[in-house]
Amino acid sequence: MGFLSRLFGSKENSDSSNKENANPVENLTFSKDQKERRAKSEEFCKSKNIPIYNNPYAMYFEPESKITIRTKNEIIDRTLGLSSFFLKAEKLHQESLPEKDNKFTLISKFISEEGRYLYNDDPTFEDFQSKYNTFSKLTPSEIEFINSENPTQQQRSNAYWRTESINVLLWALGINNFLTYPNKTCDESGSAEINIHRIYSFTEQEFRDNTILRTKSEILDEADLILRLHWACVNGRIKNESPPGDLNPSIIYVRHWTLNWLTNYMNQEWDNITTDT
Repeated sequence: MGFLSRLFGSKENSDSSNKENANPVENLTFSKDQKERRAKSEEFCKSKNIPIYNNPYAMYFEPESKITIRTKNEIIDRTLGLSSFFLKAEKLHQESLPEKDNKFTLISKFISEEGRYLYNDDPTFEDFQSKYNTFSKLTPSEIEFINSENPTQQQRSNAYWRTESINVLLWALGINNFLTYPNKTCDESGSAEINIHRIYSFTEQEFRDNTILRTKSEILDEADLILRLHWACVNGRIKNESPPGDLNPSIIYVRHWTLNWLTNYMNQEWDNITTDT
């Protein structure tokens, strides 16, 4: 995702209402794909009664020709690393529950749509590490969390929310057919466990051989939309209003983070991604 065409948009904590009335920026023009992508996102927002950022001179992505999507192997490595990271948080969560509740409460068995596998138990952090060497695929902050004897509650929460990132990455890899409307978490929909089982059904080589990265245009469509949904949530918070369109701001934030990484926003690496709106 480019920097210059986002330069004149608002920041997460800024007064969005003032930015919408900005004057035209001299010599700032936008390509056909930028305009079409924005129009498509705004049409979706209108259908859900979600406010639209009205300033026509700000909050655009760079043209497709100037954006480089992460490679398939980069995305697979990130998916496997995040899965073990999430499973470590899941393990810590289960250990913190009273003994009578210290068990998986979602699916005990799962068969993929292709009928490829049947599991009686959920794979663990240790299973992923052993099968995929996930330590080599973790970021510095993730390694710190994994090695910590007593991660803070905020660190545990951040790790647990990465199930939403996994969902986006599996969509980018063509394993998930679509991204659901961002009002229910993966835990609420049951897709968190399903996603982990889908990944674990593959060897690492099968994962690399049997996934097809979505087109740049598809990924940018979602990135453009999530930018506008995030702006609407921030704008509502500034005005002390409930999130519009029944959106879940936390899901929006994590999807924005993940899509910014996918589109190489400002060449930032995973631990340092920003989600400007």
